[in-house]
Amino acid sequence: MKPIPSLPTLVIAVATVLLMLSPAAAEDHPSITVTASGTAEGRPDRAEIDTVVITTGQTAQATVDANSEIMTKVLARLRSSGFDDKNIATTRYDVSPRFRQMDGKSEAPVISGYRVTTQLRVTVTDLDAIGLVLDQLTEAGINQISGLRFAVSEREGLVDTAVRSAMAAARHKAEVAAAAAGVEVGRVLKIEERGTSVPQPRMMAFTERAGVPIIPGDQTVRASVAVTYAITSPPKD
Repeated sequence: MKPIPSLPTLVIAVATVLLMLSPAAAEDHPSITVTASGTAEGRPDRAEIDTVVITTGQTAQATVDANSEIMTKVLARLRSSGFDDKNIATTRYDVSPRFRQMDGKSEAPVISGYRVTTQLRVTVTDLDAIGLVLDQLTEAGINQISGLRFAVSEREGLVDTAVRSAMAAARHKAEVAAAAAGVEVGRVLKIEERGTSVPQPRMMAFTERAGVPIIPGDQTVRASVAVTYAITSPPKD
């Protein structure tokens, strides 16, 4: 009986065979790798308005009541304008004391009053009505409108379009390079996604009023890919 080779011997033998086969495999399957990017643009179809109601008072209960009274008016105004509750959300509610420093440096500050902050987010799907909505909010008692966020609802569709555009650009680039080298592009061997850039909702400071045009502008999604194609020799005449 022949002796069975040890495990290290087998590992070395297998590695040697793989190393010997690699160059031959590369020659049998020549390839070309290209990188490309594609874009897709979409017009924002919704806006998110962040609003803030701030009240101050001597007691916590009185300050909370004053804040609630304003918020009740704001919500009633929005609902009367056709807004559903699903498009209205409270994103922050805070009750905090206000302090006053005593004359003596060694004495601890004392509570001088309270501050209540309520932040409300309103989603608007009719972008032409944003100016009117802003006026309605301020007339109802909103202290501050911190900004507008414009966004595209179907961002996934834009991503798909950008990826398809990137793949088409990669194929074109590979065909140009292959033609210059006198070969032809074959099947896809490997695809790597190099990242997708999706814009976040765009913030705008509140400087607009009714009658002033608000133009959100298009949002661009960019996708990048690296694609490896097999290359073949052109058929002989």
